[in-house]
Order: sequence, then structure tokens, then C-alpha cells
Amino acid sequence: MDGDALYERRLREQEQQIHPDPLTQIKHIQSQIPKASGGKQFTVCMDFDGVLCQHETSDPIDEIGPPLLPGIKLAKQIVASGNKLVILTARPEQMHNTILGWLKGMGVKAYEVTSKKPPAAIYIDDRAEKFPKNFTGGSNGGQKTNGSQKARTKTSRF
Repeated sequence: MDGDALYERRLREQEQQIHPDPLTQIKHIQSQIPKASGGKQFTVCMDFDGVLCQHETSDPIDEIGPPLLPGIKLAKQIVASGNKLVILTARPEQMHNTILGWLKGMGVKAYEVTSKKPPAAIYIDDRAEKFPKNFTGGSNGGQKTNGSQKARTKTSRF
């Protein structure tokens, strides 16, 4: 089997493993949440729209839809596990306090609401697809690069 066919087969197999059904997906996410211990807290980032509340692109940006109970339950589990819950949203900054209040009304204690992707142990988003870290996809069957293959570009700090 050539590299491209092998790559396509691996993608199909991965797709079946990642997206079997919504309940299996949620159980998988729950199993990936790190356990806080010994004072070590992890940041878990959750998307707001489509994960914690119902939202369609045509919905007004200043209205919050009905809660999505599986997402709310998961958010509560994250906080109960001792981790820091950060909510990521594309909504304007003036909505962030409203979102925090809405979450509080749902019994979810979020650390913050932000529009900037924070460093986190795990990201939970309804639109995300996992991309294999450092995947080259080349003729080596898509193996990760090793240190000698990495080319670095220096950038200035801003």
C-alpha cells in the first residue's frame, strides 16, 4: 500500500474512533480530563456556543440560547475535579460578564471567559478536529519529525 493510501486509511480509522456517537464522544472527553492533585491545577478550556448553550450562526450575538445539559454537567465535573475552567468564546468582550453570570446561574464556576485561546491541558469545542501533533504527512507514512528534521524560524517578540 502506498503512503497516500495508508494515510487515507488511517484518517478513516481515526474518524470512526473519534466520532462514533455523541455519548461515546463525551465519555472520551471525560476520560481525558486531567486530575488535579497535590496543589497542581490544570486549565481546561471549553467553548461556549454549541457546547454549553445552543447557538446557531444566524442567532443574535447578544442572546444566549438554552443550556446544553451534557456540556453543563461536564463543566461542573471539570471544576469539581479541582481544575481551572476557562470559557472560550468568539462573542464580543462586553458579553463576557453576561456569560459568567449565565454560567453562575447554571451552577458552573468558571475561572474566566476570554476570546483569546489560553494555554490549556485540553480544549473542548464543538467544531474542533484533532490534528496529529508534529505530523509531516510525508512519504514516511506520516511519522512525526525527529529533532534533526526540524527547521526553526526565529521571530521577534512583540
